[in-house]
Amino acid sequence: MNITYHIFLEEKIIGTTRLKNADPPMGVVFGKIEFIEPEMGYKFIKDYCQLNQIELAFDQPEDKVISAGNIHTIKVVICWLKASLSRRHGLKPASLGDYQNSQI
Repeated sequence: MNITYHIFLEEKIIGTTRLKNADPPMGVVFGKIEFIEPEMGYKFIKDYCQLNQIELAFDQPEDKVISAGNIHTIKVVICWLKASLSRRHGLKPASLGDYQNSQI
């Protein structure tokens, strides 16, 4: 897929992805996340899942790959919605646009 999506966790943008696979009716997506803050990443997501008792179906620390159960607080939003998201979340348009061209 060559569409960039924004990823929100608990209403805060955490990064972007160009999903490799998706099954929207099932609520399943797969793809590398380009995090916008350096302290976010594999450990951040793993700790979040453990803290919130979200099942890890697959965890490969050496490659920093996780497959988690349903994370109800994650939203994956297509980038063309970025103007209304910017206004709703009080972000400057550039703060979302800076990550629109991230490479996966």
